[in-house]
Amino acid sequence: MKKIVKEIRIKPKEKLGSGTEHNVYPSLSNPNVVIKMPKGKIRMSWVNLFKEHPEIFPKITKQTDKYIVLEKLDTKKAESDYLTLDGLLIEDRELYDGDFAYTFYLIFKYRNFDKLEKIDEYFESLSPAAFQLYSKWRNQLIKFFDVVPYDYFPDLHIGQFGYSNDGTLKILDI
Repeated sequence: MKKIVKEIRIKPKEKLGSGTEHNVYPSLSNPNVVIKMPKGKIRMSWVNLFKEHPEIFPKITKQTDKYIVLEKLDTKKAESDYLTLDGLLIEDRELYDGDFAYTFYLIFKYRNFDKLEKIDEYFESLSPAAFQLYSKWRNQLIKFFDVVPYDYFPDLHIGQFGYSNDGTLKILDI
């Protein structure tokens, strides 16, 4: 009796990023997706939230009990845009709370929508391009806070945003 041995070629993957609960790796077979592997057990709360709101979060294309495959986002462009918005908002010390996303977190946590209106007016007083960029981010953060409870402390910072292939801003984590 002959035995057939099929060898598996293993190609190491470098981490694209990591968080407290996950490591993220590139897919070697599909450049349009990433693989998110938990450091422990997969928390289904975020998986379900991502599946329910693909307009806010990266689309899940595959799920197993060991990993999740998500659409790959352009995080470099998002970081650049975030820095632009943060740099513009920091100019108004009265409206700025130490970080662009953190400023929005505080607005929604304390339901300080008067401050949101003032920030809207501030960006509108700048250039049309600045207001257009701001509006894209503002609207996405509003959608985010519509689905994430106000009392939750989200993991929003410069590295948690990316653009999909069609230019939609998405949030990488909750």
